[in-house]
Amino acid sequence: PYRATFDLADDRKTLVLTDQVVLPLTSTLIRTQSERIQSSLRVAVTCAGELVTEETHRVGLAPVDEWQDGEQAEWRWLPSFVLPRDPAVARIVDSAHAILCALADDTAAGFDGYQSVDETAADDEARYGCVDKQVQAIWYAVLNQHGLTYINPPPSYGQGTQRLRTPSQLLAERRGTCIDLALLLAACLEYVGISPVLFLLSGHAFAGYWRSEAAYDSFRSVPQGQAAAEKEGSDGSGPRSTLNNPKGVIGKDQQREVQRHIHLGHLVPLEATWLTSRGSFQAAAEEGRHNVRSADYQAMIDLRLSRDVGITPLPLLGALS
Repeated sequence: PYRATFDLADDRKTLVLTDQVVLPLTSTLIRTQSERIQSSLRVAVTCAGELVTEETHRVGLAPVDEWQDGEQAEWRWLPSFVLPRDPAVARIVDSAHAILCALADDTAAGFDGYQSVDETAADDEARYGCVDKQVQAIWYAVLNQHGLTYINPPPSYGQGTQRLRTPSQLLAERRGTCIDLALLLAACLEYVGISPVLFLLSGHAFAGYWRSEAAYDSFRSVPQGQAAAEKEGSDGSGPRSTLNNPKGVIGKDQQREVQRHIHLGHLVPLEATWLTSRGSFQAAAEEGRHNVRSADYQAMIDLRLSRDVGITPLPLLGALS
């Protein structure tokens, strides 16, 4: 239960409590339920020790693995389903290690995130090749050692909702949707210290990653003044500071800025469904670039921005793993 006491000034008729009422959602039932259920919420208000009003509202509780794909306000919660500590992620990274050693031609190669990036190098391969090879190793490990196929999403029985599979479910069932595969890639990248992103198109999702800390910072810190000066039209498609996106959702009005960083080689989009058709890493990157140019583009969700504002992985109690 949530309980609180408030003083209402003599000249106040109402008090808005929307942002103050907090209902704990950590019960075993809510975190492990497998289907939608109906419950109720009781609201009682007293004044000077006397009951003023009491109401009971019917509420529906969605399963913990159900995501609301609606407006931008719902998109921000998608990083909750990126689960880098799922046991399957560690298994994928383990299976990718030998591939990384082969790609790097170095038996001592490891998943060190951005530690080996050299921003002073002459070209992108010399600067970011160490990061690209880590992502490629994970890509080919999933492709060759954890062969996955595509499947439609399971029934959700909600309006505009979708049930999402965990990495462990994906590997156990060997099948997933576009968004399941994108979440899996993002979880693996976050696990090894590479900053992932998620792209949303109308009815589609795929993943991507920043190639260095400097590349990421160049996107995150576009000054407000510069953004206004560089705006290319009244549609708001010019650069804007990502600080305008406190929930990590970089919307359609910044599509051109996202494209610019891809063109500069800072950001690599990856069409995750190519994992189910044995597509190469380079082909997946090319398809990702094509997707970002699409008129159906909706948003890019930056995982680091989301984590910074407390949107952390869901605690699933192992029930869905």
